[in-house]
Amino acid sequence: MIKIRNIIKYIIIFIMNLLMLLFLHSYFNMVILILLLVLPAVSIISAAVAIRNIDIAIEGTNEKLNINEPFLLRVRVTNKSFIPVLNVFMNVDVENDFFMSAGTHVLNIPAFIKGVNEVEYRLSSEYIGIIKVSIPDMVIMDWFGFVRLKKKVGVSKEYTILPDTALQVMPDNTAISAGMTEAEESRKKGNDFAEVSDIREYIPGDKLQNIHWKLSAKENNIMVKERVNLSSDELMVLVELTNDVDMILNDILCAMYGMADYMIRQNVPFSIYWWSVGDQDMKRTVIDGMADLEETMENIFYERYYADAKLGTTIMKRLMNEGSRFMVIGRRDAGNGVTVFTYKDTVEGCICE
Repeated sequence: MIKIRNIIKYIIIFIMNLLMLLFLHSYFNMVILILLLVLPAVSIISAAVAIRNIDIAIEGTNEKLNINEPFLLRVRVTNKSFIPVLNVFMNVDVENDFFMSAGTHVLNIPAFIKGVNEVEYRLSSEYIGIIKVSIPDMVIMDWFGFVRLKKKVGVSKEYTILPDTALQVMPDNTAISAGMTEAEESRKKGNDFAEVSDIREYIPGDKLQNIHWKLSAKENNIMVKERVNLSSDELMVLVELTNDVDMILNDILCAMYGMADYMIRQNVPFSIYWWSVGDQDMKRTVIDGMADLEETMENIFYERYYADAKLGTTIMKRLMNEGSRFMVIGRRDAGNGVTVFTYKDTVEGCICE
């Protein structure tokens, strides 16, 4: 992009020096005139060479953090050339795709000759989710500010923000026992209440919901979870992925996480269910420990929330056998059943039939 204003200023200086040369016949003005003719080309060519030798990287630590926990972000600019650049502009985009929120900070730093320049940020998030920090491109100006040159960067880093590990929601144990039910596989289409029995390689026709994404990434091969029908007593916990302007979903998931942590410590067998708007399917994960809980939270972060406070409950009732009971964690005023616990006066866990 050409900066017309800077070019006009330069032309005015050029004309003034030319007039002084014509009236004064000064060698000094002649030297300046030559420089004024040569330097713009040198400035633009130098910028074109420099931008090809400038790299940008995003670094940081602690890629899995708790809510409101500060984390370090480091933006590193490396100049491999002998040409200094005074202004390297870039947009540092921070977004939480789960809650559809985003922000941008414009960063302007110099690139030193054959050197590295770093800027550190200390950030924190009051909402859970996967925080993606990215720099899509950078822009540099030549020394005289005549042109702005743009280069795609495309670097990013992700941070997984989980609820506070100190958070524990302690439900009524008697009510939990009442919510234990024989979780048999429903025959209705789209329902897959089954236990993971083995991990194997992907076979064409396998359901995408059975893919073990973390293991697939490590093995460089698609691995799937093999399931068998579940036939033992367990607590079925449905989390409503409903949201509103007050970001109630953040409280719902924090409550679910705290209650799940409590039940893991109490050795209570349970599974977490949620309705996937994207897949139009009821998802389920058996929770045997904190690793399973964290993986479930990360899977939920890639879902889309909905407005209906009882959507998941309605679908769950259709899929369940008559007389089956399950726990619903959702908006407090939704009226889902017998209250087991409350959280922040906005969320409650209920036993629903």
